[in-house]
Amino acid sequence: MLIAVSGCLPQKVERHELEIEPVLDHYALNGYTESAGEGLYVIPGSIKDAKSGLQEIVINGEPPKTVFSTGDELNFVVFRGVFPTGGFSIEIRRVEKENTFFFIFADYIDPGKGMAVTHAYTSPAVIIPIGRLERGNYRVMLLVTKVRRTAEGDEIVYEDREKAMAEFSVK
Repeated sequence: MLIAVSGCLPQKVERHELEIEPVLDHYALNGYTESAGEGLYVIPGSIKDAKSGLQEIVINGEPPKTVFSTGDELNFVVFRGVFPTGGFSIEIRRVEKENTFFFIFADYIDPGKGMAVTHAYTSPAVIIPIGRLERGNYRVMLLVTKVRRTAEGDEIVYEDREKAMAEFSVK
């Protein structure tokens, strides 16, 4: 006797690339010069709200939110930290989604020996608007390729290593 049961076999879920328009800001902390480490955050609101939210987290020590509503416009914010010179940057290559798991593929650009850089504090951050999400528990992973720019050309230091992960919920 053969009994067919629908839905018992695991369904293959494909990862797909999102169409995104990341916003890079080399001075996300408006000239802040204190030490600040890297981070991956989920911040609601407009691009301006996301930048203000990043400042609250990094400068004022506010804990990042982890619970949002279905009406919130969400942004992923990739923050490199504070550097005493220019030449440090972030390039988002792509963002992929598989069910409730997001993957951000980024290049962290560092100035190499002999590169001309500005002599001002920089705090590079990229804001990635994601929009509204359905109810659920989500994770986002940042995978980074480190690139050193040199006068002779780019030198890749390492490729696609997990740098950070954040978990959040939409209720």
